[in-house]
Amino acid sequence: DDSAATINSQSLLGGLALGIEPGGSEEMLKEGGEIQYTQAPQNLEELLGKFIFSMQGKDKKEDGKTEGSDVKSSTPALSAPAAASHEPQESP
Repeated sequence: DDSAATINSQSLLGGLALGIEPGGSEEMLKEGGEIQYTQAPQNLEELLGKFIFSMQGKDKKEDGKTEGSDVKSSTPALSAPAAASHEPQESP
């Protein structure tokens, strides 16, 4: 009844899979029912790029650069995946 649907990458080579995250409700979704909660898909390539970029920055700091150097990044640091939205989504 309160499960969430997600779209996940199958591998680095591509492919998508539908994932169902179980909720805490004891009530099961009835036949023909709709999942009300969804999560935005994660872009694996974007996350991997951010990770690689952040590791390159770490290597530069270890080579003598300091945190106060004049090199600035326009890419945000790697962050945790977005939390599930528990707001019901309207059907198209």
